[in-house]
Amino acid sequence: MSFVKIKKEAVRMAFAVVGSLFLGSARLNAQEIKLYDNIVQPLSFWQGISFRVNALDWLALTPNLGMEFTLGNHNWNKYTLGFYGRANWNTASNSVPYNVYDYYDGRAELRRYWHGRNPRRVFYVGVYGGVNKFDVKLSATGRKGNGFLGGLTAGTVIPLYAYRNGGKLDFEMGVSVGALLAKYDEYVRQTSADGYDSYVITKPSDGYGFTFNPLLYALGNDVIRIGFVYHFGCSVADRYKRRVAIDDDYRYALQTRVHERDSLRNVRQLRKDTLRQERQQRQLERRAAKVRRQEAKAELRAAKKKAREQAREARSKEVRRKKASEKEDK
Repeated sequence: MSFVKIKKEAVRMAFAVVGSLFLGSARLNAQEIKLYDNIVQPLSFWQGISFRVNALDWLALTPNLGMEFTLGNHNWNKYTLGFYGRANWNTASNSVPYNVYDYYDGRAELRRYWHGRNPRRVFYVGVYGGVNKFDVKLSATGRKGNGFLGGLTAGTVIPLYAYRNGGKLDFEMGVSVGALLAKYDEYVRQTSADGYDSYVITKPSDGYGFTFNPLLYALGNDVIRIGFVYHFGCSVADRYKRRVAIDDDYRYALQTRVHERDSLRNVRQLRKDTLRQERQQRQLERRAAKVRRQEAKAELRAAKKKAREQAREARSKEVRRKKASEKEDK
C-alpha cells in the first residue's frame, strides 16, 4: 500500500471517529439538559484544556490538532492560550509528480471570549504568530521555502453535544487576517530529452519578504476555519461569563469598594465644601473689616473737617468781636 493510500485511510479513520462522536456514542447526560447556569464554576486543570481540529484542513488531507488552555481556573476567565500544528508530510515516490503539497506549520494564539445576546454562543477575537515550512505546486509553478506568520483572528463557538463522561463537543467557525513573511524558491517540472522529469528552479529566493501569493497566504494564515472542539468540564455556554453577573461575592466586593469610594469621595467633597465655606467666611470678614476701616476713616475725616470749620468759625467770631470792640473805643 502506497503512503498516499495510508494517509487517505488515516483521514477516513479520523472522520469515522468524529462521526462516532457525533452519532454513535453521544448520549446527553440528564444533568446537562439545562442550557446554561449563571453561577461560578471552578475548573480543574484538565477542564481548562480544549482540543481543536480544523475540518477543512482534514478534508484537504492536512492532519491538524490544537490544544487551548484557559488562563484561570474559573468559568468567568475570558482569556485562553492555544498551540496548533498542521502537517502534510512528503510522500515517498519514485516519480516526479506534477502536483506537490507538503506543508508544516505551528502557531501560538491568544484569545479573548465573550457572550453575545444568545447565551449559548460565544465569540472571540485574538492574535496569533507562528512559523511554517512548505513545498506547494498545484499549477505550473511551485514554491518551496519557509516563513513567519502573524495576525488577527475572530470567530464563534457553539455547543453541540454533552457526554456522560463529562466531555463536551462544540462547533467552531472563524476567520484570520494576517501577514506572511517568507522566503522561497520558485520552480517548474521539466521533461528532459531522454524523457526524465525533474524540478528546475526558475527563480531562486532573494531573502525574506512579505508575500501575497493567494495560496501561500491562505495556507499560512489559516484564513477560514470550520472545525470542532472537545473539552471536559462545563459547557461553553457556561464559560467566559461576566464575573459580576454570576459571582455574588465578587459583586458584593465591587459594591463595597464602590460604596467606600463614594464615601471617601463624599468625605473629600465635604472637606472641600468646608474649606470653601471657611475661605468665603474669611473673605467676608476681611471685607467687613475693610468696610469698618473705611467708615472709621470717613468719620475721622468728617470730625477733622468739623473741627476745622469750628476753628474757622471761632476765629471769625474773634475777629468780629475785636472789630466791634475797636469801634466802641473810638
